[in-house]
Amino acid sequence: MEKALERRPWLVPLILAALTVIVLRPVIIPTGVGHILNGKDLPQMFYLLQGYIRQTLQDGELPLWIPHQFIGLPLIGNPHAGFFYPGMWAVWLIGETRGIGLMMALHVWLGAWGMARLARSFGASRTGALLGGVVYATSGWAAAQFFSGHFNHVMVFGWVPWGLVAYRHALARESFGDDIDIIVHCHDELDLPSAVRVARAVEPIDPLYYEDPLDIPYSDNWLALRRATRLAIMTGENLYGPEQVLPFLTNQAVDVLQPDLVNAGGITGCKKMVDVAEAYRTPITLHNVSSWALGQASQQFAAAIFNCPMIECLREADQVAEAASNTPIIKDGKQKVSMLPGLGIDFDMEYMRAHMAEGEPWWGDE
Repeated sequence: MEKALERRPWLVPLILAALTVIVLRPVIIPTGVGHILNGKDLPQMFYLLQGYIRQTLQDGELPLWIPHQFIGLPLIGNPHAGFFYPGMWAVWLIGETRGIGLMMALHVWLGAWGMARLARSFGASRTGALLGGVVYATSGWAAAQFFSGHFNHVMVFGWVPWGLVAYRHALARESFGDDIDIIVHCHDELDLPSAVRVARAVEPIDPLYYEDPLDIPYSDNWLALRRATRLAIMTGENLYGPEQVLPFLTNQAVDVLQPDLVNAGGITGCKKMVDVAEAYRTPITLHNVSSWALGQASQQFAAAIFNCPMIECLREADQVAEAASNTPIIKDGKQKVSMLPGLGIDFDMEYMRAHMAEGEPWWGDE
């Protein structure tokens, strides 16, 4: 069977569609007039809701409110209405009782196919993926939602596997190509077991750096993580002074240091940290996600030291409203170093005055 599915991969959704028709035949092809799904939520909510929407649209009005349920319900903003979901448009054309049944059957098949695709993305065989789709669609939870009339749950059930497929595809290196570097940033929030699992999960996309996986200051967990992954580990945006940097370097726990001029004690404080890293031949990538002034200072600092091949910057770093001149020039991931004196900061004083905080005294020249 595996060879047949490999030669004809379209057989998987086709087989799942055939099984859906067989199992849900009374829903898809009713055996008599008035044979409809009668799960609790359908006659009490969804048939009334969708029937009212259909009738209101036929009357040429926009269905904003339904007065016939409870003390009244909003419609367009009600997720149960699914007003902007294309699948619901078919329900209004077909009729609420028949249309809802067909939509539920369609989403059972859609969920089964999505789960088969998801299983394949994790390396399952085509036969295994097919079985995974069958198990997902016929699980106890799925059956309970279907026959309880939880129409909206079944709709979501159909799309959950596809959302996970899209998420895994977005993480795949092939989605970005080789021209874009990926940095996995964890904001110092993981414990050691989680950091190891995340590292293993993202190793296939070959990220440029694994940034801030653990909390600081240094502990033996950093060395344990270093031994558990081949990823290039980077940290440092919240470190201060050579004393905090040195344990990371002497234990070879990180591949790159990322100090921030603000947190490191300014240019002088950061230079002390950089000198220690230079002695261990460890590169620096400056952390820089703040103002234009910090960006200019980081640019000049990086250009003046030995071991800083790159700096971080905001996506809109070359769009600076407060600059009178010397806006950063960034092209193809490279920033042109300013040749103006000092840090090259030239504020537009009129702009700065117009955007002062309420009550703030003017600090510029009159």
